[in-house]
Amino acid sequence: MSGNAPRGTDPETYGKGSWDNQTIGHWNDDGYRSYLFQGQFTGNWVETVGNSQFNAEKHGGLSGDDPDYDTFDIKIVIEKVGDNSYAVTGWLRLWKSSAIDEGYPWDWNYAMNAHDPAKRDYLMAFEGTWIADGGIDLSDAEVFLAIQNWQYTQPTLHTFDWDSVVVTGTVVPPAEVWVDDDWAALNPGDPADEYVFGYDAFATIQDGIDAVAGSTVNVAAGTYTELVTIDKANVTVKSESQGAAIIKPSAEREAWPYGAVLITADGVTFDGFEVDGTTICNNGINAYEANNVTIRNNIVHGAVNDWDGVGITVWSWGSGTVDGALIENNEVYDTGRMGIIVLDHNGSSYEVTSNHIIRGNTVHDTWKVGWDDHGGSIQINVGKNSSIVDNVIYDTQNGERGIYMFGSAAGNTITGNTIRDNPIGVQLWISGEGGDSINWGDDAPTSPDVSGNDIYDNGTGAISSNIEGTPMVMDAAMNWWGHRTGPKQADNNPDGKGDEVSANVYYEPWLTKVSEEVLAEGVGYYGFAMVHLGTGWNILSTPFALDTDCDTWGEFVTLNELSEKLAAVEPGVPVPTYYYDAAVQDWGQVTSGYQLKPCDAIYVKMAQPDIAALLVSPGLSTPQKTLRRGWNLVGLSWQPTETAGPVAKASDYLKTVETVGTLPGYTLVVSPGQNQEPWTYVAGGTIAPWQEEQPNPDWMVPTKGYWVVMENGPDVLYGTWLTPMGLPGR
Repeated sequence: MSGNAPRGTDPETYGKGSWDNQTIGHWNDDGYRSYLFQGQFTGNWVETVGNSQFNAEKHGGLSGDDPDYDTFDIKIVIEKVGDNSYAVTGWLRLWKSSAIDEGYPWDWNYAMNAHDPAKRDYLMAFEGTWIADGGIDLSDAEVFLAIQNWQYTQPTLHTFDWDSVVVTGTVVPPAEVWVDDDWAALNPGDPADEYVFGYDAFATIQDGIDAVAGSTVNVAAGTYTELVTIDKANVTVKSESQGAAIIKPSAEREAWPYGAVLITADGVTFDGFEVDGTTICNNGINAYEANNVTIRNNIVHGAVNDWDGVGITVWSWGSGTVDGALIENNEVYDTGRMGIIVLDHNGSSYEVTSNHIIRGNTVHDTWKVGWDDHGGSIQINVGKNSSIVDNVIYDTQNGERGIYMFGSAAGNTITGNTIRDNPIGVQLWISGEGGDSINWGDDAPTSPDVSGNDIYDNGTGAISSNIEGTPMVMDAAMNWWGHRTGPKQADNNPDGKGDEVSANVYYEPWLTKVSEEVLAEGVGYYGFAMVHLGTGWNILSTPFALDTDCDTWGEFVTLNELSEKLAAVEPGVPVPTYYYDAAVQDWGQVTSGYQLKPCDAIYVKMAQPDIAALLVSPGLSTPQKTLRRGWNLVGLSWQPTETAGPVAKASDYLKTVETVGTLPGYTLVVSPGQNQEPWTYVAGGTIAPWQEEQPNPDWMVPTKGYWVVMENGPDVLYGTWLTPMGLPGR
């Protein structure tokens, strides 16, 4: 053991083995003791940790040509037991030496008879504790062997050339290694900080991966111009900080599968690198037929290629499978095709792939090479129980999608994402039945839960389409679409000013402010395009309390741009809108400040059909209206459930006004024929069950109005659709 502190030239400052030419000859039945082999280990030149002497025969033995006389084995174990404190144990084994039973049993002389190979064994040469004091710098420590002859004049110290040393046995591979490109000039065995170069310290990432046997390859900051292959299971390859270690290959692989980083083993974690394809590499990080991989905290760019060209891909093509990937907190940009994709293909059709999480990534400027394929910045093909959550996706190019699901089985979620400035925000393709490009097995096409996203400033917000069969309806409720009036949909929300969605996207309710603000307040800021107005007279009502900046007639008209759609007495002068005052049993004219309340209703005359939006109040409210003796104009406020919509039998809704004290309450309910189904219900009558797509007399529906005749009064009608509305899971 040596250090770089001052130590002079005296060999006593080293641990050494030496040959001592004896001046006295000692004969025994084993041979002539001509030399003394001494094993010594010192912490400094005046303190000896251990000492031993072995009687050795002459060089080559008596015959002069027996190599066993020149052969010895050495073992040293150094274990750190405290600050600057090391337990040191050494063993020596001479193949032929004098015997301890020759009559010289010195307590310091551990010679043994080793002429018989059966008696050969290691003997402890020294043991003790070495205190590394005196300013010795252990960062420069090394193990070596030296030979000294005490009789003849020669250089004090002779160190063995490593080429002449034969090392036997199995080296225990390191469980953790360190990589630094600053170590490129070192030779095997050289110290590298507190590590040993070539054992647990390397200058290339690939050498570190090839050497590690267990857990982690730690990579220092620097630029590594190499292709990296991780083919050992459950290994973590980690940069010292995000983007500090840069992988920037100078050439692509000679054979497929391509990629600057290729992962082919299960359970791998790849963490914190910048992967710079610089247009050289077909892919950035390519996890091929590898399950349960984790790819996190990386910056991936420059994989611009018109065939592969993917930033991060986790996939199989053939007999392998792909499940359980975690791809999180990466930034991916400047790719030829997808930023991130997960898929499993059997060679002829896509298979269902499960339990993937793509979370917290920023993906932008993808699909920079336009060609006949289609996809998304983030894409899962035929996923199941997989999630795309809390990502930021923007500036997808060449007409492609921000998020793309090529088929979807059960349990998928697309939530918490910001999807902006893309040609298409979210798309499901081959989402329904039909087609032969997907092997569904025991699974069935199922829409993902697309909710809690901010989807805005895209060419189109969301599309659900198919090659054959009926397109699946995308479950895309509770998203922010860029405007409080919700997404534009030609058939059901033509006046929505947010991103447009296709006919097979179910978007109600939508969020009336960005998702982060909604989550922060913990209440449902929702909008519904549920007021269907026909040409001519309509009875209009709201089933719940409205947000305070759109709960008056004037604000409602402005929000829904109704001014030009209302019937007019003459240009610029609309036909009056009316309410009915039950207290005086007479009509009143609705002014711009008239408050629209649940359980109430008004008469509106339209020049053309329209669909108007209602924005839910985040405040506390209980719908109610006082009904008086005679005629009353009411609207329905009925809370929907998981099994039933917001419709109610007249007898159920009016239960609270069946009697007024001990007197009869309502006696008659009339649904006029003003753009709604006409019917008359007499209190106490039987009402048939609700039937979809059929006339349903005596059933009340939201946003319409009904006349209720009270025999006695006053009494209070209570609605059940309360505010604030909660958020899912809260």
